[in-house]
Amino acid sequence: MRPVKISLVTPAPKRSLSGNRATAVRWARHLGDLGHRVDIAEAFEGKDADLLIAVHAWRSAQSVRRFRDRYPDRPVIVGLAGTDIYRFQYSHPDETLGTMELADRLVCLHERVDRDIPTRFAGKLHV
Repeated sequence: MRPVKISLVTPAPKRSLSGNRATAVRWARHLGDLGHRVDIAEAFEGKDADLLIAVHAWRSAQSVRRFRDRYPDRPVIVGLAGTDIYRFQYSHPDETLGTMELADRLVCLHERVDRDIPTRFAGKLHV
């Protein structure tokens, strides 16, 4: 199996101690251990990638749109943050729900999130 080139975007800057950055670094380490090449950035800037993983639906909305526009047939995975679920899908529905719509898969660590997001996304959700 050839290594997958993964663009992993997180809204948290390189030296941040936020949960979003910790999640991105942890996921990049696991994916790297599986033999994939992972580039972590704060935003997708058009660099060639086989796959986009975005941490945080609302804060990464522009990156998801840019990747989807540039590579319409390549997969997009969005890691839903707690604030996406409990705040931003209500306060910023166009961006947050739009990102969920564009994603091929949604990932969340909260096992009851299917009760909190629109039912149309249930088939994309993996806990």
